[in-house]
Amino acid sequence: KIDCSNGMKKSGPKAEKEKIIAATKVFSKAYMDNDFETIAQSYTTDAKIFPNNADIISGREAIKERWMSGSGTKILHHELTPLEIKFFGDYAHDYGYYQGKSENKDGRVDHWKGKYVVIWKKEEGTWKMYLDIWNRIRD
Repeated sequence: KIDCSNGMKKSGPKAEKEKIIAATKVFSKAYMDNDFETIAQSYTTDAKIFPNNADIISGREAIKERWMSGSGTKILHHELTPLEIKFFGDYAHDYGYYQGKSENKDGRVDHWKGKYVVIWKKEEGTWKMYLDIWNRIRD
């Protein structure tokens, strides 16, 4: 488990912060359930992701295809731990750590962790990921 003892910094309206935290939980559940449509809908229509060791991927459909490319692996656990969520009108930034556990096709279980930054954007009144970057932390 990643040590986040410094806690999340306080800024922005509490209700909006809770909506973003809820959206991260929806994303994690969808990832564990291989629910690629819900994953895609977690992003804005003009979103971009910045996967580790890969080019920038733009647009909801391309992002959905990228998440589907790893579908041979079963995600047993996925959790985001935000350290800060700050609001700027209809945008917010969120950074912190992620961790998870997956079972590969050969039955091997891997534990992994990393850090992330997400720029959120309100789209039709709902917080969605606009820019999403993550990098794995190797032990």
